[in-house]
Amino acid sequence: MTTPPQQPMAPFIHTLVEMLRSGPTCLHWGADGRSFDILDIKVFAKVVLPTFFRHSKFTSFQRQLNYFSFRKQSRRQSAVCTYAHASLSLRVPAEAAQIKRKTVKERSRKARSDDSKTKAVLAYTEASLAYSQALLKPSVIETEPLPLTAGDVGDLPLLDDDMTSWLITQFGDHSD
Repeated sequence: MTTPPQQPMAPFIHTLVEMLRSGPTCLHWGADGRSFDILDIKVFAKVVLPTFFRHSKFTSFQRQLNYFSFRKQSRRQSAVCTYAHASLSLRVPAEAAQIKRKTVKERSRKARSDDSKTKAVLAYTEASLAYSQALLKPSVIETEPLPLTAGDVGDLPLLDDDMTSWLITQFGDHSD
């Protein structure tokens, strides 16, 4: 029976596993064997990071962990930083080869999601401004349609019923 070829491990992950194997006093495996604890961030940054990387910046190390989908596990009233990943294992170190860096496509998908939320907030803000201006000057109402459909209005929980009905009467119901 042949074994499948072993996947190459990303350099950062390889270095992380080596760091954990070297056993510095400020870094150790978590009790579950799928996480690791950084006991003292300052000592870790000053002593451990320069030994394994060309920098001593904890934020750069954290950024790399985020790129590889590690999750920070928070503990209340604790100075210990714990990071976990489903494919990181003390018992089966070869599993770490499955840890892959997020692709640009994965990161841009989240950015697009954030953009759509920003557009909805901007549309809401513009509608709020138009509504406020109409209340102040009831005889002067802009007839130029806002870049907003009734479907968008319904999706925004911040609109009260008066404003929603005003928007629909001013710009029509385009929810179709």
